[in-house]
Amino acid sequence: MAQRNHSRKDCDAYFEEDRHRRQAHAEEPTRRGYPSGGGGHKGKKTKRRTPRWKKITATVLVFLLLMVGVLAGLLWFKLNGINRIGGEDRIDASDEDFERDSDTLLDTMKDSDMDFSTANVLKDQDVVNVLLIGRDTRDEKKERGRSDSMIVLSLNRATKQISMVSLMRDSYVQIPGYSNNKLNAAFAFGGYDLLDETIAKNYGIHIDYNVGVNFEGFERVIDQLGGIEVDLTKAEAKYLMNDIYIHAGNLKEGTNLLTGETALCYARARYVSTGTESNDFGRTARQRVVLTKVYEKMMKKPLPEIWKLMDSVMDCIETDMTNMDIVSLGTEFYNMGIGNLESYRLPMDGEFSDEKVNGMSVLALNWDKARNHLQEWLYPAH
Repeated sequence: MAQRNHSRKDCDAYFEEDRHRRQAHAEEPTRRGYPSGGGGHKGKKTKRRTPRWKKITATVLVFLLLMVGVLAGLLWFKLNGINRIGGEDRIDASDEDFERDSDTLLDTMKDSDMDFSTANVLKDQDVVNVLLIGRDTRDEKKERGRSDSMIVLSLNRATKQISMVSLMRDSYVQIPGYSNNKLNAAFAFGGYDLLDETIAKNYGIHIDYNVGVNFEGFERVIDQLGGIEVDLTKAEAKYLMNDIYIHAGNLKEGTNLLTGETALCYARARYVSTGTESNDFGRTARQRVVLTKVYEKMMKKPLPEIWKLMDSVMDCIETDMTNMDIVSLGTEFYNMGIGNLESYRLPMDGEFSDEKVNGMSVLALNWDKARNHLQEWLYPAH
């Protein structure tokens, strides 16, 4: 009996010793710095090979990023070639001129009789107004001169609307720091800044940016686009073909493909009716037609081609926009599309009178109605 108890104790001791030995063996990899759980296998980790397609994709992405960086740098370099404006000199008030008519007809209105009323300047973070100014700089010795055409190109981000508003250059306005005069005189007296101030004072809208384009640049853009198709009246076709300064070719009543040179002559024509409008009214109507046709044709081209086209005319452009402004706004206008473009003219028919003031033939506007139209067209949310 004693012997049997002794054997049982020996067995219990053996199994207890074996259990401790197994436990110590299981903990040994952890003590040596290997992962526990028996997965250490001599402490070495198995390396996974990167799939070939991932390596190719990464290489292509790096290459594309480098190309984008190079193209962006090239675009930036090209944009730096645009003439920048700002801080222009203003003439002394004693030197202002009035471009009086050569006839001897008496004034129909006194300057003091003009009712300008007071304009509250509208400004909205969703509305960007760019003033486009056409300039004749073919004679480099010529002074700044009066602005040939003035069009407000407005983008409303909230309504996704683009508006183009011609401002008649003979509109009689108040020019800050000077006597009342025609609108285009403001540019001659103080450049873009004074013209912006004059528009704010009279029309009640804020101009955010200015872009000046000379006639050579105007022609180049149209020629780079391969010309533009414009509907001509019989009188317009005859007028353009009889112009001795251009080579219009054979034009007809109806749709014609105009070169840059012919399109410029068409846009500047004052002495032939559009069929509905004459004189300077017909002229501004043609300018809006040409700009609309150019915009329409550009919208059919991919953005890189448009930037390439603009590169060819950058020496004919001047602006107060930064490179970032140009890229950002240019992309916004492109994304809006031609379907969102509306065209207007101020003053509207029946909302002005032809007057002679201080020896000048001018347009006397109903300013309250003019400002209401601008609010309706550009700031519909107000």
